[in-house]
Amino acid sequence: MTAVDIAPKSAASSPSNGEVVVSVRGLTKVFKDFWNRPKARAVDGVDFEVRRGEVFGLLGPNGSGKSTTVKLMLGLLNPTKGTSRSWAFAEACADEGAHRLSAGGIVFVPLS
Repeated sequence: MTAVDIAPKSAASSPSNGEVVVSVRGLTKVFKDFWNRPKARAVDGVDFEVRRGEVFGLLGPNGSGKSTTVKLMLGLLNPTKGTSRSWAFAEACADEGAHRLSAGGIVFVPLS
């Protein structure tokens, strides 16, 4: 992965071609037990970017943190450390009546 300067854009403007639409930096999730002791580190320092027009998938064996990463990105879980930014999420938050991510956003399809 190469270093890229990301210029801040307003939530109302759509991303231009090649612009970063999803950015994940240092994402970490540690699940704790009843006594708040660290139990399992599900995600450990994940970094990636997705640019407009790209199709991105998380691949890995069972228990590698794929679903947890997506749940952190969607705000269904709070990260222990790190950040996740999504242009589609910013668009949805800018619209007061929004109850979901915009259609151009993230799709989570768990397979059982």
